[in-house]
Amino acid sequence: TMDLSQKVRDTAAQEQFIDLQEDLIAIAECTKRLAEERRTIMCERAEERVISTFDLILSRVLHPTRLLLKDRERALR
Repeated sequence: TMDLSQKVRDTAAQEQFIDLQEDLIAIAECTKRLAEERRTIMCERAEERVISTFDLILSRVLHPTRLLLKDRERALR
């Protein structure tokens, strides 16, 4: 998560050995990137799926129902 990434980065800032510090920074960047990718997969794809399903319901259920109701009203007149 982002918290883990920040903790690793904080640890890197305190590290005396440059090689280890650079490796810790690389790990921090990697965990941050993974957290962002996970969020994209879990949130944005789910949102796209909901919107897609809603559009499908609109086109296959609501619009035809509205047309039927209009036809019904015309027939009753």
